[in-house]
Amino acid sequence: MDNTFVKSLKGNDRTMFIYENKIKLVKNKSAFSFMSSSLIDGEKEIYYSDIIAVKFKSASKISLGFIQFELPGSVNFDNYSSENSWTFKCSINKEAKDVLDYIKTKIDSCKDLNNSVFSDIMNLKFEFLSGNISKDEFHSEIDKLLNV
Repeated sequence: MDNTFVKSLKGNDRTMFIYENKIKLVKNKSAFSFMSSSLIDGEKEIYYSDIIAVKFKSASKISLGFIQFELPGSVNFDNYSSENSWTFKCSINKEAKDVLDYIKTKIDSCKDLNNSVFSDIMNLKFEFLSGNISKDEFHSEIDKLLNV
């Protein structure tokens, strides 16, 4: 997939870097970051194809907002400090919502692609089992679909 950089958005304690194929969460450097006990130190890459759900809460004047990414096998007890979360202040609510919409579009396109490839493979299997294509043709077409 395309690793092209799209934009970045600085949040409360992490910066989110948006790419065509993934999100990268990077801990912000500050005078107090060495004392922080955050679950994420350094970088966390999350590919759109791995995201199964997204939680969002707008920020208010008294509380942070967040975008949290649910991944297979992940357990997120705290929406604000999870390694799969990005928090932000109310001054960037609109930008956060725009990024959320972009991310959801990317997740949906990954799911559409996966469903399309699965459907094509099932059709090829039917053609093979029906005797309409040979075993070699079947494997060749599968390799093309999977970019092997």
